[in-house]
Amino acid sequence: MNNFNDSASRATHDEVNFNEIIGALKESRNLIAIIISVFALSSVIYSLLAPQIWTSQALMTVSESNAGSVGSGALNGLASIANLGMSEGNIEGSKALATVRSREFFNHIVVFDGVLENLMAAKSFNHKSQETIFYSKLYDASSQKWVDGKPTNWLAYKKYLSGLSIIMDNKTSFITLSMDHRSPLFAESFLSLIIEEINSLSRERDIKESEASLNYLYNELNSSKQSDIRLTISQLIESQLKKQMLARVKTDYILQSLDPPFIPEERTSPQRTSLVLISTFIGVIVAILFTLIRFYILKNLKKFSD
Repeated sequence: MNNFNDSASRATHDEVNFNEIIGALKESRNLIAIIISVFALSSVIYSLLAPQIWTSQALMTVSESNAGSVGSGALNGLASIANLGMSEGNIEGSKALATVRSREFFNHIVVFDGVLENLMAAKSFNHKSQETIFYSKLYDASSQKWVDGKPTNWLAYKKYLSGLSIIMDNKTSFITLSMDHRSPLFAESFLSLIIEEINSLSRERDIKESEASLNYLYNELNSSKQSDIRLTISQLIESQLKKQMLARVKTDYILQSLDPPFIPEERTSPQRTSLVLISTFIGVIVAILFTLIRFYILKNLKKFSD
């Protein structure tokens, strides 16, 4: 009998508390509406004033000619023995991506026209004139001069890394490169420049290495008289000649485009609809919590004063 009475008492108490909550929310409906409106209006203003970011993307793969290049097969064999699951494409792709992220590579591409000012001083993009609008306090576009001095390469390098995204699928060796920027045209052109230059630099490097290797091998071939050694050297010379031929002929030497960089037609951010909906939802939660906390604080103060 006592248990039944206790259960009934708790049910009545819960009902009273629930009614108190509903009553408190009804009494403060104007305050709740104001708080929600503030959150929603703030999100609308922010979404309108926030800089628009555009993302160009490219899907790449390691060129087949380099997936089986000289020396990578041995490394792949060691990786297989160690059960690391590395493919030759993974190895060459990782080397290329490490180069893209390096300061040395950035110092090479930052000297190209328009790169530094677009990285460090771009404000927005004029879709009518198809031109980048720069911060006038940083860069004077008419005279093409920096107002307070040219930014350092280190600051530009950090800006470069913040806009660059690289994802490599270790199973397929597919590489996704993307570049965020306030100008959709620059995002596409800069990503294209990165891919073009990484291929060009890799090509030049391999040609120099191959020429040095060939000079050494020809000298060894002329000085050696043993037939088995001469045969081995001849095979190495053939391999280096093939490597040099590919480097001189193939445009997509390291990274081959499956889906080349494109000019984005839709901005990446701000996503105005999502931003307003999320902000309004947060405003509802904040308004309800604030109203209930305020109600119980006032209630307890009233009891204390009585």
